[in-house]
Formats: sequence, C-alpha cells, structure tokens
Amino acid sequence: MHWTVAGDDAIIALRRCKLSGRFEDFWERRLPVAAARGAC
Repeated sequence: MHWTVAGDDAIIALRRCKLSGRFEDFWERRLPVAAARGAC
C-alpha cells in the first residue's frame, strides 16, 4: 500500500483522536462540515 503525505497525515490525526479518547468528538465536529459540502 502506498500513502500520500496528505493521506498519511489524515490517518495519523484519526489515530491520535482514537487513542486520546476524542474520536467521537472528532466526528461530531466533522459531520456538519461534510454536510455543508454535500457529502452526506
């Protein structure tokens, strides 16, 4: 598997959220942004 720098940074950010116990907080903030873009 090959990763881009941007993709690698995104995975690292998600792992940090998960390990710090803030994974749900991340998605609660992320969902309104995705909805505004029409991704949902």
